[in-house]
Amino acid sequence: VENFGLDATGTGRGVAYAVSTAWGSGYHKTEFGGAPSEIIMDEDGKLPREVFDRRVTELWFMVKDFLVSGMLKGLDAKSVKEFCSREYSMLGKKIRIETKVEMKAKVGYSPDEADAIAVLVDMVRSRGVTPRTKKRAKVEREDLVKRGREDSEVESVGAEEGGWGELSVW
Repeated sequence: VENFGLDATGTGRGVAYAVSTAWGSGYHKTEFGGAPSEIIMDEDGKLPREVFDRRVTELWFMVKDFLVSGMLKGLDAKSVKEFCSREYSMLGKKIRIETKVEMKAKVGYSPDEADAIAVLVDMVRSRGVTPRTKKRAKVEREDLVKRGREDSEVESVGAEEGGWGELSVW
């Protein structure tokens, strides 16, 4: 049960209630609506409310961060298409992705698979796991060098820290 998560937004609230009745409360519920979370995003201490306009934008961009860090791999083609189909823009100083209604009107489908991956990433983040940044990879490499590890170990740390163009999932 503790490794199960679901979208508890809209119709999902009823599903969450049914699951709670059967299993209790030991599973993870993700709400796509509302304000961004208070989970610190990175070692710079930024809060999602400082970067994103609403919770769904935070969730989708956290998926991107896990992909770029190499901590999430092997997405199927349908999910990739969904992630790439939803447009984003700046709303003042905050990032805003288009609403699900806007996306569905544009492309004709709901991004259900992408949302399921966002639920997974949200569950992992709720347990304290954060994407591995270039800054963190550098610190890990320096730590390995200090401890006298072999060069091959040092080089393997952060090997996947490239940008979107370097992601094998695309």
